[in-house]
Amino acid sequence: MCLLNFQKECPAEWTSLSNSCYLLYNDTMVNWTMARDFCFSKGGDLAVITSQLEFDTVVGYFNESADRGTWLGGVYNDTIGTWKWINGEPWGFQYFETGEVFQAGDCLVLKNKGKNPERQWVGQLPDKIKYVICETGQ
Repeated sequence: MCLLNFQKECPAEWTSLSNSCYLLYNDTMVNWTMARDFCFSKGGDLAVITSQLEFDTVVGYFNESADRGTWLGGVYNDTIGTWKWINGEPWGFQYFETGEVFQAGDCLVLKNKGKNPERQWVGQLPDKIKYVICETGQ
């Protein structure tokens, strides 16, 4: 059996990884709403990471250039006490530090590399400023 590895065709500026296209915005740190608006303006949305393989691939690729806290596409629903992805994909994979406590309005952040070399996730209020990783399936 012959297996072919095709790279996903991505728009200019985007990087093909894990069957999606990703774009890192690390020129300026922005709040969550501005981060999402930036991704929309580029034809995508905040990145949604639904598996260990995708996490390893995306974080491995952007780890050095996104060394600060970085917005991802998860939001905390305090009414039912769970996280959800902004694109509606099922929430299964997660990478929070043990004992992490969440509050109403938290949005998902890939932790600062200097403080957390494993790049675990944390919930933070959307007014904080971070880098951005966008994703598109184009």
